[in-house]
Amino acid sequence: MHFKYMRKSLFLIAFLTILQALLFADDSPSRVLVVYRTNQSDMDSNGVSDSRDLALYYQHKRGIPEQNMLGVATSTDRTYNLAAQLPLFYSELVAPIRQKIEAIGIDSILYIVLCKGIPYAVCRKNGATYSTNYPVCENLAALYAIGDDTSNSAINPGTNPMYEPSPTIGTDKGRFDATYQINGTRMFLVTELDAMTFQLAKELVDRALYAERYVGVTTGARWYTGIGYVDTRYGKYTDNEFQTQYPKGYGAYDLADFDMGMASQFILNAGFELKWENTLLDDATDGKGFEIGDSGALYHDGSSALTAPNALFYGGWYNLSKYNRFAWTWMPGAVVCDLNSNSLSTTSPGCFSGGALYYGATAACGVLDEPYLSGHTQPEKLLYYILNGSNFAEAAYHAEPTLGWKTRNVGDPIYNPLKPKTAIQDTVAPPLPMVENWPLYNNKTQRRIRVSINTDNREPDLVLCQLRYGKTTDYDSIFNYANYATHATVYKMVHDIDLRNLDSNQTYHCEITLKDPVGNTTTTNDFTFFTSGTGSESSPALTAAVRLEAFPNPFNSSVKISADSWQQAVGSETIHLQIYDIQGKIVYKLPTAHFQLPAELTWDASRFSSGVYWCVLSAGNKRLSALRLVLLK
Repeated sequence: MHFKYMRKSLFLIAFLTILQALLFADDSPSRVLVVYRTNQSDMDSNGVSDSRDLALYYQHKRGIPEQNMLGVATSTDRTYNLAAQLPLFYSELVAPIRQKIEAIGIDSILYIVLCKGIPYAVCRKNGATYSTNYPVCENLAALYAIGDDTSNSAINPGTNPMYEPSPTIGTDKGRFDATYQINGTRMFLVTELDAMTFQLAKELVDRALYAERYVGVTTGARWYTGIGYVDTRYGKYTDNEFQTQYPKGYGAYDLADFDMGMASQFILNAGFELKWENTLLDDATDGKGFEIGDSGALYHDGSSALTAPNALFYGGWYNLSKYNRFAWTWMPGAVVCDLNSNSLSTTSPGCFSGGALYYGATAACGVLDEPYLSGHTQPEKLLYYILNGSNFAEAAYHAEPTLGWKTRNVGDPIYNPLKPKTAIQDTVAPPLPMVENWPLYNNKTQRRIRVSINTDNREPDLVLCQLRYGKTTDYDSIFNYANYATHATVYKMVHDIDLRNLDSNQTYHCEITLKDPVGNTTTTNDFTFFTSGTGSESSPALTAAVRLEAFPNPFNSSVKISADSWQQAVGSETIHLQIYDIQGKIVYKLPTAHFQLPAELTWDASRFSSGVYWCVLSAGNKRLSALRLVLLK
């Protein structure tokens, strides 16, 4: 190559590298404010509210700065839907969030994430009356436009400054920044980390991290990809119609149906496989159309739409008050929007988006209650932006026509699966699990097996779980990879399997195999439990079954750590007990080189700062157990 052209090429590469960094700088964790409830329940009895536990988990996984963490005490964990509660919305949420943002720097924060436990709905004053069920996140997006007291309790529904009415037509609206305003005041993008349980809310983060790391359009062994699904009913639209007539708008059902169908083009243009359920309205016996999962529904290629495997993107309608759990298999990273009148009224399977989140989706947009056709998040616009390098918060707000209305956006705001990255295969097998088991309902012939993985200091992962068990190592019984209670295949961090009709006073042998989204597997050694007694047992399915305990935990200066061996299987290998900080760095090594299990040691943490730490016990190069420690000063 001629030197002159080489120099130009190198300059261009450098310029594009800098440009890419600038374009995606707003995905930085430093731009996120995390809000959690300090007086939430403490279901795991670790001395930390479950809402704060979730916030600390998100902080740890994303690297959120300590100054960006805000704890608030609220009088409810659900709604401020009574007129008398409205002043509490201001004093408990609005004022503390404003104060925190101003302390950090008002233009430094772009995103606010509300952890499960923060109320999700608020009423609004309309003259002398109050109306209910408006999402808290919609009000906090207009943090400085909603007034300073209850006389102006919420913004009136109005045009969303981020809304993009016609993606691909002309110049699209792009990345969110601090210049976006509502009524002359700063706008923020607000999402929720919420799910049916706190554990599932944590797993929204893990699902996002897995997809960010691996998802792409390459197919084949160990490459991670998925399928985009679309659901319409008013026409068999052609490519030419989409190219010449989009958008038609959401002023009528048939027009909205056409626009939703445009998601098929966006999915194909991004390089993903498409499955489009476009069976016509009149083909359904009830005249109301089909949804994916209905008998008789067909995809555009003529195949049955009874199931939707490997779902990574979904946009369509009209699954009102229902979720077909037998149809969908959501892959980690899945983004979902089903247009209907209660699409996210709850985070349980009682509505479509709630069901999708419960059964494995990563991020979802929906509404608390009736938004009317023109007020719902528009599915094809959400998918367009997520498929073209926007983060979830940006994609959600670009697809929302009306701000201050009925929309909820649940998921990690900076989740960005398709930002520029180097495509890599997932060649890393799942980590060995920790396994606990205990009698179910104090019945020794029933047993709960809890299988969990920890991905700290390694690549992200989620798994399906298979359990083989029996009275010998021939394992004559099996729970396969599907979730046996619901028959839904869900990639998770924690799996609960309930064994029933066991024989009493009997030793059972077990073997667990974990499988990740691309098919990597990890199988444990044989481990056993005995069907006797009513107490709780912990039996890590590792080379040596070891339980770590700490007291007190949380602690403020020192903590006693005990290591109990349920099987003397460590042998002569050297034992290590190490403390890791939230960044995954070893901050302390306890002197355990030659002790015998069980053992008890004390960690003096007086010189360390408050935060989350991990105590990890190893024998040789085998990790035996891990325990989360919380230091509070």
